[in-house]
Amino acid sequence: MSPAPAETASGSGDDAASASTTGFVFAVGGELYGVDLDEVVVAVGVAELLDVPWTPAHVLGVQRIQGGFEAIISLQRVLGIPEEGPGDAPPADDARRSRSRVLLLRAGDLRAGIVVDRIEDVAEVGALTPCPPGTRGQVAVYARGVGRWRDGFVCWLSAERLLQGTALRASL
Repeated sequence: MSPAPAETASGSGDDAASASTTGFVFAVGGELYGVDLDEVVVAVGVAELLDVPWTPAHVLGVQRIQGGFEAIISLQRVLGIPEEGPGDAPPADDARRSRSRVLLLRAGDLRAGIVVDRIEDVAEVGALTPCPPGTRGQVAVYARGVGRWRDGFVCWLSAERLLQGTALRASL
């Protein structure tokens, strides 16, 4: 995937930064994504989730994190990634569960955890450029842009857009 010098997914061009960005780089459904370091409260293992009735399909349940209960969402479902991979729901087997993580995100008064297949690194990525044309529909909605990392690219997500788009408030 090579970034095109056009507008960002939001169309404004404001999110595409000229400087590098630091944050968590993680895998979901075989793809690499990232979020800003200051948007992550904590990264924890996937624990038993409590079901919450009458919630959208992307809400997997709630998990106790740092003394409170936080909504846990399937990033795979939100982004429309086919659900064959482990990020579609908390893994049932111990080996996959030990690699999966929950990143608790915060943007203003919005908080929720996202299930990721694995955390690759806390790293600095190159300057964000707009998402290329043809970026998968829902990914483009939540993306800030694309950054160079190692020998490839990472789709950088906006925690604010994710949390606003999934309509989750600080508490259920």
